[in-house]
Amino acid sequence: MGKQKADYLLRSDHIFTSTVENPFAGYVAVSGQNILAVGTDDGSDWIDEQTEVLELGDQLVTPGFIDVHTHGGCGVDVNDAMKDDFEKIGHFFALQGTTSWLCSILTDTKEQTTKCIHEALKHQKDHANCANLLRSEERRVGKE
Repeated sequence: MGKQKADYLLRSDHIFTSTVENPFAGYVAVSGQNILAVGTDDGSDWIDEQTEVLELGDQLVTPGFIDVHTHGGCGVDVNDAMKDDFEKIGHFFALQGTTSWLCSILTDTKEQTTKCIHEALKHQKDHANCANLLRSEERRVGKE
């Protein structure tokens, strides 16, 4: 079985990697919501007949931003948020370039905190087209 092929291949003269050794790449290979590879060649090893190649020329491509501490957005407080409100916050963040976020629930009554957590979990289960709401264990660096 050969190497997995990309659903999308982004090519640009300005793909910022944020690494000192190689701050700019030539392509990003993507499958679903996962980055398969970033490289300095043309990325042709990741392409098959199903791959959509996006030639971006000199447009700048940067990594997504992750907001690790937020209490809400666009007029919604996470402590009062229902499932659809979490979706609204996620859409707002995505429009600002944030790809993932971690909601910071304020100290509240046990009932209100439990309700907030359950609504966030409902949102995580079937959100679409918005910034990804992370769980606290997903933000740990170097987890096994």
